[in-house]
Amino acid sequence: MADESVPDNPVVITTCIALERNVNVTWLKEVVLPRILKHPRFSSVVIEGKEGKLRFESVPDFVPQNEKLMMHQFDVQHVGGEDKSNREREKIFQDRLSELMTTPLDRERPLWKVTLFPQWSIVDHDESVEKECCMVVVRVHHSISDGIGLVKYFTSEIIDKTSQEEQSRLLVVPERQFKKLRNQVHSSNPEKQQVSPTPAVTEQRHTTRNMRICVPEPGLLQRGWEFVEDVYLSSVRMLFTDPVSVFTRSTIQREKVCALMPPSSFTVQMLKNASRVFGVTINDLLYTAVAGASRLYLKEHGDNPDELKHLRCAIPFNEHALDSFSLSDVSNVFAIIALNLHVDEEDRMKRFEVCVRTLRRAKRSNQLVLLMGLIQLVARMPRFPRKAFWRYLTRATSLLFTNVPGPREAVHIGGVKVSSLHFFAPADGHAGVVLGMFSYMDKIAMGVAGDKGRISNPQRFVELLSSEIQLLLDISKAVN
Repeated sequence: MADESVPDNPVVITTCIALERNVNVTWLKEVVLPRILKHPRFSSVVIEGKEGKLRFESVPDFVPQNEKLMMHQFDVQHVGGEDKSNREREKIFQDRLSELMTTPLDRERPLWKVTLFPQWSIVDHDESVEKECCMVVVRVHHSISDGIGLVKYFTSEIIDKTSQEEQSRLLVVPERQFKKLRNQVHSSNPEKQQVSPTPAVTEQRHTTRNMRICVPEPGLLQRGWEFVEDVYLSSVRMLFTDPVSVFTRSTIQREKVCALMPPSSFTVQMLKNASRVFGVTINDLLYTAVAGASRLYLKEHGDNPDELKHLRCAIPFNEHALDSFSLSDVSNVFAIIALNLHVDEEDRMKRFEVCVRTLRRAKRSNQLVLLMGLIQLVARMPRFPRKAFWRYLTRATSLLFTNVPGPREAVHIGGVKVSSLHFFAPADGHAGVVLGMFSYMDKIAMGVAGDKGRISNPQRFVELLSSEIQLLLDISKAVN
């Protein structure tokens, strides 16, 4: 069970659902609520028992017909500002969303809440269309489930059933194996020249043509050394804090901030095409973009990234199977691995190479098994040592990066089409910055959220992240 290690840092997963029709709370209670309550955790409260151990306890009469109880689970807020520009209204929505992220859930009630923003959508900014749309923000405490478990629950129980295919197959299955690198990159074929290279692309073209990230299978001695290294990284290294930077310098505050980018800039297919050119995975590409955006953000805020060699990023790994679903999937079966972000590497393509090597090393490491065992051990500790130990574990990273797969096809809820999805994992413990990506209908939605003291300008960060992804895409097109 997830536990909070720092006061006033709510461990809550936030999902923003854009609907193509303007609905009301009555519709949410009649259509969505019965589907939410199919799992008993959504009608239970968390009780602290002996020695600080937590458990779920069912709330009597917590049913859709009980208006007195249900009224606390739903809320309506209005973006307003009809006389303002689209950009200003978007800023109003993000401020309201930041306030929601700041507000802890009531522990005396089931740990979830739905907030409706009528006549507003992050997707469509045309005034005539916007009035027919709405945003539904669903907040769920991490103790109910991890992110992948909630996504599987959403695709299996919340959205409308389809007769064409099983709900579990709606998820995009991430690439698990690394593809072999191409022997040659044919950049001389004019039919394959899809874009005119920018100066930055031209500068990197020669390097990219000759890039070969060949990681041979480790031998027996190397595997033995890697196991020793994994034990160190999963235990002793977790007790050391990350280097001081803008991401860690300030104390965790109560106020949260966020910035969302509409899912219109990049598609999954675009990322796949670029990944094939480089001979890497989509996650390699995105992680490299995160490293580049982090380096630029650090420089803009007065830090010297060349001196931050050991700055690390947390990435959650889970053991959920994406091709099936059962109610037992609504659980926490994950571990967070802290990886070097390589912000000290100035050369973009060299940074790309070391980021790929880092992810490949992580996927064959024993850290996941060791950390999951450690987390299970911590969860069984009494409250005081559990919280103290968790504080140390969560000091080892500066930011959290999640890339969550969503449905490949368009889905509906109660006959209303879902036009976009944004997903934010909680910035647990001392990690005050979260970068979230979510794929839906072949489009990538991304956003940045976190503590205001750690990420004062999330909009700038998401812009830098978008630029880094676009630059990698441009390079791949120029050399393909």
